[in-house]
Amino acid sequence: MLETTHAVTIDASAEEIWPWLVQMGHYRAGFYADPSWWDKYSDKYLRSLGRKEAPESGYGFREVPSDERIIPEFQDLKEGDTILDGPPGTAFFTVRLMEPNRTLVLYSDSHLHFLVPRSIRENPRYGIYGEFSWTFALEEKGERNMRLIVRTRAAWGPRLYRSLTMPFVLVGGEFFTTRKTLHGIRRQVEQTAR
Repeated sequence: MLETTHAVTIDASAEEIWPWLVQMGHYRAGFYADPSWWDKYSDKYLRSLGRKEAPESGYGFREVPSDERIIPEFQDLKEGDTILDGPPGTAFFTVRLMEPNRTLVLYSDSHLHFLVPRSIRENPRYGIYGEFSWTFALEEKGERNMRLIVRTRAAWGPRLYRSLTMPFVLVGGEFFTTRKTLHGIRRQVEQTAR
């Protein structure tokens, strides 16, 4: 239902870009979108829609620990791992495919549920469902010139839910966030490479 491709050119090698990709995630390096304001408000929004466990977990917005440097503890990512995209009990990704220095595929069936209030999304009568994938691919354009490509695919339903959530997903959740993430990664990689 939704399929997009975004890309940015980065003056660095795949080996210099890859560590920034594998440390993405909530309470990790964030998503480089602009943590000074974006993570704070997305965290607040997800908390408002989250299950009871989220507010009681003790987690909440805090400074992103590694959005400006590579942190060794966050480099041990593997297929099957979970990457949070909000407080525990809210949206998260599962690593579906990992080809180091080449491809990282994140999958979620939790994100699209959080676009509607809990009373609707947890009621089986409405049949709310959704799947979302985010593929990060590195393509060599020269010795120190890489193209970082992000492909998004999403499907959700039923029909009424699609029509109510489509504007939010297209404008806020997909286009804006993906572009901010790409440019944030480029900024961090190129600053570090210099």
